[in-house]
Amino acid sequence: MVAAKKVLVIDDSFLIRRMHKAILEKLGFEVLEASNGQEALQKLTESDINSFSLIILDLLMPEMPGEDFMMQLRSTYGNNTPKVLVCSSHSDIPIVKKMAELGINGYILKPIDQAHVSRKVKELFPDMETA
Repeated sequence: MVAAKKVLVIDDSFLIRRMHKAILEKLGFEVLEASNGQEALQKLTESDINSFSLIILDLLMPEMPGEDFMMQLRSTYGNNTPKVLVCSSHSDIPIVKKMAELGINGYILKPIDQAHVSRKVKELFPDMETA
């Protein structure tokens, strides 16, 4: 079996992180969690950013919100980053456009729907083996 792809789920809600973890593990991913952007940047540095395939990012978080995280991610790593899927309750068009300019790979709205998250992840990884 191919080694599991690694995902970093960044959300200040423990329950949301757990929901993502359950969905992603069913898809064969290894999941790490962070509760804000600052913690996430630290985990990416400690684990080697190249070991990650995907980042799932909330926008509204304490300490370092998602937009600031994306700006720091691009500033530090350029375009040499994992795919980024934003999962937020924020649907304001200017924010969505700003995130697109920062190079995200997808945007889904909360509340989390297991089938929708799975479908979006499979779109990002079309060669992914599914069980």
